[in-house]
Amino acid sequence: MRTALITVGVGLVLAVSACGGDGDATLATRDHFDAEDLAWPLTVDEARIVCQEEGHVIRAGSERYALTGSGGADGMDADTEIWADDPEVDGLKVDLGDLQDYADEVCGE
Repeated sequence: MRTALITVGVGLVLAVSACGGDGDATLATRDHFDAEDLAWPLTVDEARIVCQEEGHVIRAGSERYALTGSGGADGMDADTEIWADDPEVDGLKVDLGDLQDYADEVCGE
């Protein structure tokens, strides 16, 4: 397995595995998103991004959600507890766009 270091933003370095498979997931954290002034859309503090040919998957605990190009995630709807409520707009969820963009970046898209 190859491991590369990728600098993301100012002074943050992430170890990214360059092999395929679910075991080679990139850690995404609320702290990293906060430091980069990105919206963290989840209620958990960290999740793994799994790069797959058919699309990116986020894994939090034992749950997996396929990120879609439309800014959503298969298996994640308004009733899914892991998807954070938008603190500024009652009844809406935090946009998944920053997480999708980050997944595209770490997956080399």
